[in-house]
Amino acid sequence: MTVGEKIVLTSPPEYAYGSNGCPPIVVADTAMRFEIQLLRFQRPTEAEKQKDKKEVDKRTGQDVISHMGNDLYASNSFKGSMIDIKV
Repeated sequence: MTVGEKIVLTSPPEYAYGSNGCPPIVVADTAMRFEIQLLRFQRPTEAEKQKDKKEVDKRTGQDVISHMGNDLYASNSFKGSMIDIKV
């Protein structure tokens, strides 16, 4: 997304409030529709980067591959970020 861009996210009932709903505002078994706009982009601080590096040790398998792809994409290595993830 680019700053100012809007997207619409639709969540089916089973991922929203489900059969319980949230009376009186959300009726049971209702899909939720969200319009989301990116207002700004903020790069992580050095402290946040260090925290993320410490979290890497706690990751396993799928998480590591996913984060590797994200990191490559963030560094503009688009080809490298296209990793086949096998589950």
